[in-house]
Amino acid sequence: MRQNILASVCLTLFVLCIGNTPTTHAGVVTVGCSEQSAHELVEALRLAHDDSQINLSPDCVYTLEHEYDGDGVALPPIEHHITINGQNATIERSASARRAFRLFSVRGNGVLRLDNVILHNGASESDGGGIAIDGGRVELFNSTLVGNRARNDGGAIFVTDGSLHIDNCTVVENSAEYFGGGIAGVHGVVSIVDSTIILNSAEFGGGIAAYESEIELKTTTMFSNQAIYGGGVSLVGGELALNGESVVSDNSAEEYGGGLVNYAGRVVLNDSSVVSDNHSAYVLNIYNADGGTVALNSRNLVRNYDTTVRFD
Repeated sequence: MRQNILASVCLTLFVLCIGNTPTTHAGVVTVGCSEQSAHELVEALRLAHDDSQINLSPDCVYTLEHEYDGDGVALPPIEHHITINGQNATIERSASARRAFRLFSVRGNGVLRLDNVILHNGASESDGGGIAIDGGRVELFNSTLVGNRARNDGGAIFVTDGSLHIDNCTVVENSAEYFGGGIAGVHGVVSIVDSTIILNSAEFGGGIAAYESEIELKTTTMFSNQAIYGGGVSLVGGELALNGESVVSDNSAEEYGGGLVNYAGRVVLNDSSVVSDNHSAYVLNIYNADGGTVALNSRNLVRNYDTTVRFD
């Protein structure tokens, strides 16, 4: 009888442990959708190695309650090549979380590819409310970053000495207190294709802010972002290229550059790109300072109610 009870207890414990473990098959990990799903996601990333693929359950919500390692990040740091297929799943910081923490940190040679995932409510006491990239690379496809915030720079994403590629994504309602409400780059390379950047806010660059970085927008729409300087974009050194049919419109700045401000950088408008109908107290569209330059290769620069481009 005692042996039967012990066997039953062992079987129960085994089943419970299996229930909290993601399913693995030939390097592909499938994370379930249950009360333990957030823990499964943490474990899947902790055990991941180069070329790991993690499949989330369709439309599942993975709610993270606390930091992984006390370093202000919810999930284990990405230091390998990892792909996460979201299938319209959401990864979010709990609304009841007691501390601020971002969702992902990508470091060194790490490469994170996210496809069809929603990143929500990440928060950082420093930079990158949703994702912080330090020397690594992030590729985002068919995804949404919404409601993330940072005390300093990069409400949704902060990239330094690394690279970011965004394709067919929406960056919406993110905020930073200082630099780049949606995205901030420092010595980074950022390419954004077929995407929408909307309703983000910061002091400099409501949508995007960049310092000595290379930024390309291709057939991307940026509108209704807000800042004190550079409603859409704030560029400090480096280069911003608007290609394809990119549109920077209906952004607002309390002071200069409703569309964008350019401090000592280079702005290039190509193809049918447009910077138009933005709003600010001074210079509605493009404000240049400290030797900033603008190359107008676009057929459709803009009309507005006052000076379209100003150089100081």
